[in-house]
Order: sequence, then structure tokens, then C-alpha cells
Amino acid sequence: MMFWVAIFCVVSLTVDCSVGNLNEDTVFDVRDIKRILTEHQQQIDTINKANAILVLRMNVMEEENRLMKSKLANVKCNVPEEELNLQTQPNDGPVKPTITTQSGSDDATMDEYGPDEHGQRKMTKRNAPGDSTLHLKQPHYIRSDIRTISGNQVGFYVTLRGLRGVSLGSHQTIPFDNVVTNVGNGYSKMNGIFSAPVDGIYSFTAIVRSYMNSEAHLIITKNGERIGNVYKGDQDRTATCTAVLVLNAGDHVYVQNTNASVTDLFGFDYSSFSGFLI
Repeated sequence: MMFWVAIFCVVSLTVDCSVGNLNEDTVFDVRDIKRILTEHQQQIDTINKANAILVLRMNVMEEENRLMKSKLANVKCNVPEEELNLQTQPNDGPVKPTITTQSGSDDATMDEYGPDEHGQRKMTKRNAPGDSTLHLKQPHYIRSDIRTISGNQVGFYVTLRGLRGVSLGSHQTIPFDNVVTNVGNGYSKMNGIFSAPVDGIYSFTAIVRSYMNSEAHLIITKNGERIGNVYKGDQDRTATCTAVLVLNAGDHVYVQNTNASVTDLFGFDYSSFSGFLI
């Protein structure tokens, strides 16, 4: 009897251990499934966010595309079709460009110029048999009388190149020391003065930058007369002034300091003076 009791106890203990191990394995499996589901949910959330961003970008691009189509339609409406007449003929030979007026006549060669019956100038080239030619009509808004600019060319551009720029006293002319351009030799590096070599209309621009806490009050001067003001406060900024002047040959134009205290200007090409004959 005791033998069977012992066997029953051993069997019961074995079954209890198996059930305990099974429960423990089941708990671990559930935890793994929950972890995997959480990771997948996070991945889905990330994909949804990226998708929302893509949808927003697509909407923006569609709106930009709509605006571009609208602008293109306006451009097409503003350019009459008769302004551009392209005619091509198939041929094995090279394409030769020709330019004609509204009359489209081909009675002059490329080297011939002259007014047509409407008083417009024309330049055409007669087609050889079998040649392929590209014809361009001259728009009405392009002047047919092209002139060649001739005469004196005058222009200069100078800067302050020094490490500390320059310290100016009252009524001192700025000696721009770095000469970049000096066509016509009107600018003198020795005294910082531009002397007009010919009569004409000139454009001048002065750009200055001073150090922090140093005001800059300068003027563009013509023959000692104030023409324009260039003022820069005590902040780290740049000031500029442009003047268009009628000059006679020999007139002097320069930039002068009017600040009673010392003005310290930047070097390294931050401050400059330029001018040219219009």
C-alpha cells in the first residue's frame, strides 16, 4: 500500500512541475507578443506621420503647379502669336538663320541693310534651292535701328584695402587706395579725387562702413560743393549714396568727411567709391 502511495506522490509532483513550467512559458510568450505588438504600433505611427508629411508636401506642390500654370497662361496671353513666326523646311543641309521684318520679304542678302516700304530696317538671306532656313519675325517692340556706341569710355571703382581702413579728420578727403578699375584715368590715387576727362553725365556711388561706436558723416562733393550725404550711425552698418551729375571736363568729384570727430572706416574693401560716364 505504501508503495502505491509513493508512486502517486511522485506522479503528482511531476504533473505539478510540468504545469508550472507550462504557465511560466505561457507568460513569457504573452510578454513577447505584447512587446512585438508595441514595436509594430510604433512603426505604424512613424509611417503615418511620414505619410501625413508627404501628403502635405504634395498639396503644396499641387498649389505651386496651379500657380505656375496660371502665370504661364498669362504670359501666353500677353505675347501675340504673330510676334514669333518659326518656319522650318526639312532638308539634309544645315539650318541657316534669317531675320526679316513684318513684310517678310527676301529681296536682300544677309549683308544688306535698308528700310522697307514701312520704313523699317531689315536683314534677310535668300534661300538656296533645297536649303532649310529658320525665319524669325522682328517683334514690334525691338528697335530696328541698332546704333553702335562710340566715343570716350570713362569709369572707375576704388576701395579701401588697408587692415584698419583709414582714420579721417574733419573735411578730409577719403584716399581710396585700392584701384580696381580706372578707365580714362580720371581717378587719382594720390589725392582720392576724380577729375572728369570729358564733358557728360556721370553716375557716382559712395559706400562707407565705419567701426562700432564711430559715426560716419560724409558727403559727395563736386568742385567743393556738397552734392549728396552719406550718414552711418554708431552701429555696425553700411551706408551708401548715389548721385548723377552733369560735369564739364576738369570738374572734380570726391568723398569728404564732415564729422568733427575722428571717423574710423573699415578696410578690406568694405568702403568704396565708383563712377562712370553715362
